[in-house]
Amino acid sequence: MQPRRLFNLSSVSVFLLCLAPVMGGRSGDALAQAGFGPATFTRTSKAKDLFTRSFAIGNTSIPYTLTLTNGGNDESFRIAKGTLTLNGTALIEKNLFNRRSSRIVVALNPQQQNTLTLRLKGGSAGDFVRISIEPTPSTLLNDPGDAGFDDNQAGLAFPFGVVVDQATHRAYVSDKHADTVFEFDVSSARIERSFAGVDGDFALGNGVTSGISFNRNSGTVVATNGGDPTSGSIALININTGAMDVTRLSDAEGAINPLFVAVNPDNNVAAFNAIYAGRGRRAHFINLSTGELTARAEDMSLSSTAYNSGTNEFIFTGVGTGSPALFVYRGSAPFQRTRRIDSSARAGTGFDKVAVNPETNIA
Repeated sequence: MQPRRLFNLSSVSVFLLCLAPVMGGRSGDALAQAGFGPATFTRTSKAKDLFTRSFAIGNTSIPYTLTLTNGGNDESFRIAKGTLTLNGTALIEKNLFNRRSSRIVVALNPQQQNTLTLRLKGGSAGDFVRISIEPTPSTLLNDPGDAGFDDNQAGLAFPFGVVVDQATHRAYVSDKHADTVFEFDVSSARIERSFAGVDGDFALGNGVTSGISFNRNSGTVVATNGGDPTSGSIALININTGAMDVTRLSDAEGAINPLFVAVNPDNNVAAFNAIYAGRGRRAHFINLSTGELTARAEDMSLSSTAYNSGTNEFIFTGVGTGSPALFVYRGSAPFQRTRRIDSSARAGTGFDKVAVNPETNIA
């Protein structure tokens, strides 16, 4: 299938807000041609601080990435309030700029001559942020209108899950808003192929493609489509031929809506959790060769799952009113639950995703 262009990047758009460790860097001001910074801006004892910096860009036909890191690695010295503008256009509004945000990343297309304006307020003297602007180090965020954009590039709308084929060094990314799986060459940092309509149709977003796993033995990618309460499916994509098979999931109670998935490559069985109604408290197992479906009821809502090849077991994360837990099942029929592992995490919290090291049996 040919890659599709899914979105145009506006001249300035926030594309990621995440909590992450602060990245260190040298101090500095304008660096002509290459970008800006990294530069450190520190709060004084004033009620608010205003900083203005000018910088030049040598090549305005390519996209750039602005990275703002707030405070230190240990969550100290974070700015409480602030705003950031570029050439008079807001990049980061005050509702995004607060102590909860350790790192904010913005995609932008600067002009040849630029003025960056930073306003800091609240907190204490000595609180600081670091800002850098650099060319985007991949083709993923290229604007289709930019020079050099070609039909071998594509954009992602809402990447949700990822799995890697270790043999080819290719990653497969599920896109929740496009019902598409992208094949990404990690070495060359570019999208090679896209598999659209993973939910069985070409209406964008109705399939809610989310979970993804890889069966190294059969050379297939397994993707789950949560859909709505009336639909749910699982897709098998043959990465050698590009062929795709979509199976609707249901039982006597109606549609089953899968979310996360893991595959046992030795018997081609997939384990997944489900959403909607009472299905959230069931571990589901499906033989991808025969379609035989098995469910096991639990007293907690099950979220993500992983397969441990070292022990031939599936591990599900569980969320409830108490502390979160792990539920361990045999990797083969009849999929007995072998144990429940209650954690020491605070009651009411939950495990979102899980991965397992088969050599150490550590999740």
